[in-house]
Amino acid sequence: MTFAVALAAGFFFAAALGLAAGFFFAGALVVGFFFAGAALAAGFFFAGALRVLAMTVHSNRL
Repeated sequence: MTFAVALAAGFFFAAALGLAAGFFFAGALVVGFFFAGAALAAGFFFAGALRVLAMTVHSNRL
């Protein structure tokens, strides 16, 4: 009886630990995607700003 309870508790803790680890990694993945998206958006923003700056400088030169 005690062995069965210990076994059940072990399985429960293993499942809970696995679930927590899974949620943690999923959260880390979401955060990673968020930062990648933010970096991409910043890159596009800076590229657009540089293009506008270059156009402004070019038009001023004419």
